Amino acid sequence: MIISPGEKIPLNALLADGDTAKFVRAFLYSNGLPFSTPTVDLTHMAKGDYRDDSVTMPNDIITAIYIAFEDAGYTAPSNFYSGVDVFQPIHLKGDIVQGLDGEIQSNEISAEVETEEVEARTGLQELQASIVAQDLGKSIETNEASSKAGEEDIEGEAGC
Repeated sequence: MIISPGEKIPLNALLADGDTAKFVRAFLYSNGLPFSTPTVDLTHMAKGDYRDDSVTMPNDIITAIYIAFEDAGYTAPSNFYSGVDVFQPIHLKGDIVQGLDGEIQSNEISAEVETEEVEARTGLQELQASIVAQDLGKSIETNEASSKAGEEDIEGEAGC
């Protein structure tokens, strides 16, 4: 999406099934690095539509990675909801031409935004993998603790 610097960035995540009980957070990146406002918690508007417009568009490309969480503490990510948006300042590289259909077009901007989208999707996959690995690590620790407790119970019964 192309936005003029100084305008508000329309962060928006629509959960396809209309889930109203999730907590959606946008992770913001500027040219691949965490933005000055690195996370924004979106507000549920209606029928699974989560939004925020508190962040002002800078002179750089902004990538928003949306993750829905099960809890208000943003510690349990949902396995079903995630998304990416790329916001391009209107004055960056390229000859910007307004087409007959009123849409702003530029080959250089389009290629740059497409690269950002690929990088954002890769970042989203890495972030999701990291969260899953953390959850898996907690699950393994819990299972190991349960297993040890079970072994101690068995050894205690065998000694009787």
